[in-house]
Amino acid sequence: MRSNRREILLAALNDSDSGVRQAAAESLDLFERYQGLSSLEQVLVSGSRQQRVAAVYVLESLNCAAANTLLMMALNDGDDDVRAVAIQIAGSRRLPEALPVLVQCLKAADVSVAVYAANALGQYNDERLVAYLQAICRQADTELLCASLAALGQLGFIQAQDCVCGYIDDLRAEVRMAAVRALGLLHQS
Repeated sequence: MRSNRREILLAALNDSDSGVRQAAAESLDLFERYQGLSSLEQVLVSGSRQQRVAAVYVLESLNCAAANTLLMMALNDGDDDVRAVAIQIAGSRRLPEALPVLVQCLKAADVSVAVYAANALGQYNDERLVAYLQAICRQADTELLCASLAALGQLGFIQAQDCVCGYIDDLRAEVRMAAVRALGLLHQS
């Protein structure tokens, strides 16, 4: 059946209607990418850093359970660059199964991984995340603090107001700016 679908799509590339030809080309591209999931898994297991990062970017274009499983594998990769890309994609998809890993990534030794995790968590509509982000605000460096404040603003839960207001008078302008912007976004009770 798999090769039959490919043959049908290839034949549709010669359709008399340009819309059908365009749809066939797009579908054939997707079909080929979905067929490559098993090779993507192999790359994620044993590829170089560059290959693993590229594989995660391919996963971004595939929205299915199998691709999400591989994305979860990439979230636990030992390389911070691979994890950073996977964190961004998991956040944009708001994968519920990624929440515990993303929360753990807030504590990553590599600040960029923690910043991406804070940004990703801001895309979820989950009130439980407020406490985690507030805790990170208390111990964070400037970049992570700003990302955590931005995430609190994105979440929008009013219970973050006291934490956010605590940074309005910070000595660092970028922190004050993040706090002011976050304060304007708080709306949910």
